[in-house]
Amino acid sequence: MLYVKSHNLASNLAKSEGFSAVEFLKEWQGYDLFVAVADEPSFTGYPDYVLANDNNARWANPEETESILFA
Repeated sequence: MLYVKSHNLASNLAKSEGFSAVEFLKEWQGYDLFVAVADEPSFTGYPDYVLANDNNARWANPEETESILFA
């Protein structure tokens, strides 16, 4: 993936939902995988994963999140 472009898309998505940033984790099933980071972290539930490619960014659905966590 083109990391810079996908990072910008993921960052914009996360910031639109109140997160302060994203951190790149790895490539996953054709996407760059990021986790959204908040200024005040809370540990309630699954991580907020963002999947991004050269064209768009989206939140991982519950099935994808479980696959990422438990793979």
